[in-house]
Amino acid sequence: PGVVIGKHSVVAAGSVVSQSIPSYCVCAGIPARVIKKYNFSSQSWEKVSL
Repeated sequence: PGVVIGKHSVVAAGSVVSQSIPSYCVCAGIPARVIKKYNFSSQSWEKVSL
């Protein structure tokens, strides 16, 4: 309860979302973590360092 998945975000199959996910990102895993974010200035997807 209280978890929000942001606008235009993608959650991989089998992921367990336990925290809110920001907009324009891709998340995966158990627990779900952000793995990519969309960069509007370069108009491309960028990997997020873990």
